[in-house]
Amino acid sequence: MFNTIINKLGIDSSALSIPKITAQQAHQEVSSGNLILIDVREPNEWADTGCAENASRVALSNHNFVEEVLRLVKNDKDTPIAVSCKSGMRGDEAIKRLKAAKFTNVVNVEGGILKWISEQLPVK
Repeated sequence: MFNTIINKLGIDSSALSIPKITAQQAHQEVSSGNLILIDVREPNEWADTGCAENASRVALSNHNFVEEVLRLVKNDKDTPIAVSCKSGMRGDEAIKRLKAAKFTNVVNVEGGILKWISEQLPVK
C-alpha cells in the first residue's frame, strides 16, 4: 500500500529512499481527506511558527513517537501519512522510523513548514 499516495501523485517510488510530496500536494490531499499530516517538530517550534492547518502534532523527540502515530491512524499502518518538520531533515528521520515500524504509506513534505509558509498555505 506504500505506493498508493505516491503513485496517485505521479511519483516514482522505486527511485526514492525517502518519498517526498510538495507542500501544495500535501495541502490538497489533506484538504480532501486522503492524507493525514503530522508535524514532527518540537512544541516550542509549533508555538513560534504555528503549524499547517489540519496537522496533528507528534514531536519526533517523543519517546512514544511511533505509538502516538499509530494511535492517530487507529492502528492502521496502511493509512496515508505525510510528515512535516521545519525544512525536511527530521521528516526524513520520522519516515525511517515509521517504515521500520512497518508503516506502508508515508511521505515527507519537501521543505517542511518553511516551504508551507512560503507558499502561503493555511497555518494555525
